[in-house]
Amino acid sequence: SSCFPLNCSMRTTLRAPTDPILIRENTCNPTICADMTHPTPADVSPHPTPHEVPGADSQDVERGIRLEIALVAERVERLLLRHDELHRTNVLLSEQVRAITADRDSLRSRLSAARARVEALIERLPDNSANPSHTQPGALG
Repeated sequence: SSCFPLNCSMRTTLRAPTDPILIRENTCNPTICADMTHPTPADVSPHPTPHEVPGADSQDVERGIRLEIALVAERVERLLLRHDELHRTNVLLSEQVRAITADRDSLRSRLSAARARVEALIERLPDNSANPSHTQPGALG
């Protein structure tokens, strides 16, 4: 579990040399892409050529390329939305930090003034050490 609000859906993992490097996990920031589907690694495979796919012609390859471009465009759109949301969140958090800093500074100033008043009151108290016959209330003597 992470304390960050962003949960990326691509993770890098150590695999065998023949395995894909990037493995897609089914995680996503629910506020950004709750209803969005994520393509699997098979959906974003390299461009097939007609001789690699039995029965494929140039139209199939073009369709595959268009599909891949559409998937990349959808991913870019999601990333742009995520960027905008994070930017708005950053602005709000910066405003909160400024407000909390101002409150803290105000409280420090009030505390300093209260300390000064308490010290002034302590200075005004009579000095009991100069008059030994004066006893504290409740003291035996």
